[in-house]
Amino acid sequence: MLAVPPDLTRRDSRASELTQHAYDYYGGRLEAVLPALGTHTAMSPVQLTSIFGKMPHELFRIHNWRADAETLGEVPATFIHEQSEGKVNYAWPAQVNRLIVHGGFDLVLSLGQVVPHEVIGMANYNKNILIGTGGRDSINRSYYLGAVHGMERIMGRVRTILCAAFSTMPANTSSAKSPSSMCLPLWGAARAAVPFVAYSLVTTWSVSIVPPN
Repeated sequence: MLAVPPDLTRRDSRASELTQHAYDYYGGRLEAVLPALGTHTAMSPVQLTSIFGKMPHELFRIHNWRADAETLGEVPATFIHEQSEGKVNYAWPAQVNRLIVHGGFDLVLSLGQVVPHEVIGMANYNKNILIGTGGRDSINRSYYLGAVHGMERIMGRVRTILCAAFSTMPANTSSAKSPSSMCLPLWGAARAAVPFVAYSLVTTWSVSIVPPN
């Protein structure tokens, strides 16, 4: 089992508490924790302890967005061009950390808080995986796409251009899937053969569970 919580910059999400609860509950079955760093700097031992408490530091893995990502497939340029109203004409590669694909995990827990975000509209769900553990091209192209589309059209909205891209099955994977209203499907699971469950805090101290479908 692998847990993917946000890093220190999302401290107020209390995802670290969910991660600690997961560790207490699953014990040795939780084999690794991969903080969704995106392009952020890895946390120091002091920072890890400050938000993850007594969890052993040897559980934590560092995501290197420049070197650790594997491409699962691509959302075609024609789709991106249409969604961007003709402003952008490139394919968007879906990239995740190789540990998710090749780590041999039976379950990946994506932990965090659903909050407004200037690039995708609402943060967490599959953004935690596809951007938090994404690669150079997936991160750069998604942020550029959001900038071109306009933050004022994205912030706090559940149906956005990036949401559509993140929820669309790439052209070179097994089947097509239409965009969802909340960016829920983690189609990387189809390639990685790993169930994904996203635990997200929604305004109050409650947990919503996103099925791995």
